[in-house]
Amino acid sequence: MIGSRALLVLASCIAMVGCAHRAPARETGSTADALRIVLDGHVREFLPCMDGSTLRVEIDFSVSPEGRAKDVTVRQGSDVMKACVEKVVAGISFPELMTDGKPVLWWFEVGY
Repeated sequence: MIGSRALLVLASCIAMVGCAHRAPARETGSTADALRIVLDGHVREFLPCMDGSTLRVEIDFSVSPEGRAKDVTVRQGSDVMKACVEKVVAGISFPELMTDGKPVLWWFEVGY
């Protein structure tokens, strides 16, 4: 886990929005915007996962017809961090039939 000082830097970076995340890279248009809005609303839930093993977190997943993330894969970071991020994504509810099962790539960056 990262120290409390780093958490403050990360929290203020997330609050600025532009430095903390980007829209899904493989989706375009309103679906990408909707996914980004959902994920942005949960971005602080990733804070406890961050252990300093990476500054950029890329997450691949798809959304089931029921609105649950599936096939969640985190591309970088420690095994512990990846498992934590995957658990957070799996717990997020998305609007049903949001992506028709197409793969999504979403990423965010943190600053220490």
